Amino acid sequence: AHIQAPAICPHDVKLSAGEVFLASALAKIGATVATYPMIVIKSRLQASASGSSSGSGRRYRGTWDAIAQTARNEGLGGFFAGLQV
Repeated sequence: AHIQAPAICPHDVKLSAGEVFLASALAKIGATVATYPMIVIKSRLQASASGSSSGSGRRYRGTWDAIAQTARNEGLGGFFAGLQV
């Protein structure tokens, strides 16, 4: 059983179920890598606003400050903290 590619494809390409699954999995990986850093920053801002990370109140002054502190203190890996592989 093959699946017809959308009409926007200039060639008559037929994908097998396995190829569709692989393309979907790769798309999900790409979407996760692109959006996970934003989710990490959002979560850190929410946690610091509620005071749950420390009793001293806000840890970040805003989004750009959270990005800068994460990059400075943790490097690129800090934006992917907690990501399960």
